[in-house]
Amino acid sequence: MGDKKIINESLGPDTAVIENWAYARCKNLREISIPRGCVVADNAFEGCDSLSSVYLYGPDDTPGDEASFRLHTLLAMCIQAWSVETGLLIDEAADEERFLKYFDRRMLLFTHEKDDEGFVPFLAGGEEDYEDEEKLRQIYARRRCCLKISMIYERALINRDIPAEFTDFLTKNNPDPAFTILKSDLEHRTACRDLYFEYGLNLKVSTDELLRLSEGDPVLRAYVLNHSESGSYDSFLNDPI
Repeated sequence: MGDKKIINESLGPDTAVIENWAYARCKNLREISIPRGCVVADNAFEGCDSLSSVYLYGPDDTPGDEASFRLHTLLAMCIQAWSVETGLLIDEAADEERFLKYFDRRMLLFTHEKDDEGFVPFLAGGEEDYEDEEKLRQIYARRRCCLKISMIYERALINRDIPAEFTDFLTKNNPDPAFTILKSDLEHRTACRDLYFEYGLNLKVSTDELLRLSEGDPVLRAYVLNHSESGSYDSFLNDPI
């Protein structure tokens, strides 16, 4: 608990239980491999803000082998978003089809939650920023909205057949941050860009606006021009990066 030195963790196949608060507030924990059937406490990963991959492996799999569980990124996001359901999420993730059905039901509720729901000033910004509550609330809400969008992108990468409510949510938050989230260091960054255009979100905003939002990212700006029906090449060439 609270060990900031832990970055990658691989638990042996004889690990039967991950107890309460086992990895809570391990701020730098990014990846963890867990044997299937391991019972995980709901608050085992409370405050693991850097968690990006949770691998589940069986007796014949190698811990940390990506092929053993291709929902590892989405599962990690779910644990961050719904930490009080960690045990259930781990159980459901043992079967991909079952997990996706659970995710779709739960995500529909999540998209309807206010982005600042659950906001606590001290936890959001730290003691030194406690007085600037409104600023912290905005930062917290932005992060939560970006997390929702990232989860939808990851879900669509597994199976493009997603509920219409998910694309409605992306449209509602387009172009910012549904587009600018693509500037994040996502594992499937290029694929997520494809999704943005596949769902026609670029048609709901001008090319000039997308170029403005991708300022400082020449690869993304070139991508906009290559995939937009009408590109503003003059503004792209004349607007230095």
